[in-house]
Amino acid sequence: MKTLSVSGLQKRFEKTLAVADVSFEAERGECVALLGPSGCGKTSTLRIVAGLEFPDAGTISIAGADVTRKRPYERNIGIVFQDYALFPHMTVQKNIAYGLRFRSIPEAEVAERIHAVLGIVKLQGYEARFPSQLSGGQQQRVALARALVTRPDVLLLDEPLSNLDAKLRDNLRHEIRQIIDASGVTTIIVTHDQQEAMSLADRVIVMNEGRVIQDDVPRQVYQAPRDRFTAEFIGKMNWLNPPSAERDDGAAFSRLLSRHPGKLVGVRPENIIVGGPDIVGDDHLSFDIVVEATEFLGPHVQIWSTLNGAPFTALHASNSSALPVTGDRVMVSFRLNDLIAVPAEQLL
Repeated sequence: MKTLSVSGLQKRFEKTLAVADVSFEAERGECVALLGPSGCGKTSTLRIVAGLEFPDAGTISIAGADVTRKRPYERNIGIVFQDYALFPHMTVQKNIAYGLRFRSIPEAEVAERIHAVLGIVKLQGYEARFPSQLSGGQQQRVALARALVTRPDVLLLDEPLSNLDAKLRDNLRHEIRQIIDASGVTTIIVTHDQQEAMSLADRVIVMNEGRVIQDDVPRQVYQAPRDRFTAEFIGKMNWLNPPSAERDDGAAFSRLLSRHPGKLVGVRPENIIVGGPDIVGDDHLSFDIVVEATEFLGPHVQIWSTLNGAPFTALHASNSSALPVTGDRVMVSFRLNDLIAVPAEQLL
């Protein structure tokens, strides 16, 4: 059942078209991420769904009801803002109960709902604490509890992890997904963080310049991007140029590129095999590169080089017994199945 349906949204701020014909749907219990760079229209889309902005065109349906012109309090939604917006003078319990006080819910049911949602976010025993007595991750979970306690049809999360340090973000991604699954609520997440979108969402909607570029499951968005923008925004890319005449393996590159006429062809750095044997076969392409620089990244070493006049990078396990150094000539290869091909007009 479709809990949320967004159709043909458009929104202009003065001369800027912020949202251009955006349409998508979300099933009950589904988590959908709106992913894109700053200014792509994702936050404006979320604000329109929330009722904080009205669209110039298009419709929004929640639980089968048209809410396009309804105010936020007339939509059964929960919102977690980027800064959490907790009341500093209220305890955890009072923060969570705040939205229920305006719904004429009996005190006994209020207490029951608070107890239940504290269990979902794993904050039992924190009822009497104030926000200043909580960590950033705990404040995040209080904000989630406050949004969930009203039992919304749709939960909206605006950059939910952007204020946290990297390690805490990693831990909370898993916790937030568990909370979403436990509550069964349809969730829309706005983020510019690719890992956040991939790990939290059932579907990722990539946006750019106010438009939906791709709407698909995370694995498909990563492995089969529809255009150059998506391929480069989701991860790093090595785009393969036609070979120079002096390369001994130029014929192999030319044959490879000829299989994808009208396409820009590339491979991701993590799919490059470094330092292996010269693999011969129809399913691999092997060639050598000269290491121009290396960068230690913890579990991996990033290798920088140039291939046919274009930047070329590869990732190599940092615990390898033989790490390449600047000036080394090393053999690299990749599987042809790992190639990504997008329309060549994206070069323009």
